[in-house]
Amino acid sequence: MWIFSFNDFLIFFFFFYLFLFYYYSFRFLNFLVSVEISLVFLFLFFSVFIGYGEMNFMLIFLSIIACGVAIGLSVMVSWMRFFDKTVYSLSTISSL
Repeated sequence: MWIFSFNDFLIFFFFFYLFLFYYYSFRFLNFLVSVEISLVFLFLFFSVFIGYGEMNFMLIFLSIIACGVAIGLSVMVSWMRFFDKTVYSLSTISSL
């Protein structure tokens, strides 16, 4: 019998935030998407490797790295969107 676990709940919200982020371009969801990516990594690692002792410390470290990469990617995407809009607005102003 399949039971809806907390990991499935996090994965659902991760894709829900991704859907909102890419289809509606809410800027405040950059951080939420990065946090959900790190939580999904963290809980998936713990659900797969729970009970292996010292392996958990390595997986916590990998989850922290995944969180940093996700936050870095969200910051990079927000900066790229900002500069893209800035360049576009400057080009439309200069064409007037």
